[in-house]
Amino acid sequence: RYGTVTGVQTCALPIWAAIESTLRTIAGFAPRGSELVFDYLITPDQLTAKEREGVQLVHRLASRRGEPLISEFDPDDMAAKMAGMGYDLVEHLNPAQLNQRYFNDRSDGLVTTPNSWFVRAVVRYQMTTPTQ
Repeated sequence: RYGTVTGVQTCALPIWAAIESTLRTIAGFAPRGSELVFDYLITPDQLTAKEREGVQLVHRLASRRGEPLISEFDPDDMAAKMAGMGYDLVEHLNPAQLNQRYFNDRSDGLVTTPNSWFVRAVVRYQMTTPTQ
């Protein structure tokens, strides 16, 4: 799938290939039971029009700071792909769950972006990685 994210031409296949390679490498050398924690962005089609506007602003600001946000994923796909690479999902939190856990008692109204998801996974078994 090709698309443009904040003016950067992207192709999901090479991006996913690099991410998958990294995740498989970790699963290949990390001992069983090792934990991996990361956040990721969901695809804009899963957001309301108002949420997409806010997310576009965040994308522009990140790009101006030299860190364009160029990868987005579907949460169901992410869960399936992680399982297929030898990980068990311990936590897979959506924005509402993140806000409840980390931003609930803030007096300034700060919340996470509506497209931010969080993964905490455990290496179920060591994957074998292809030799190059």
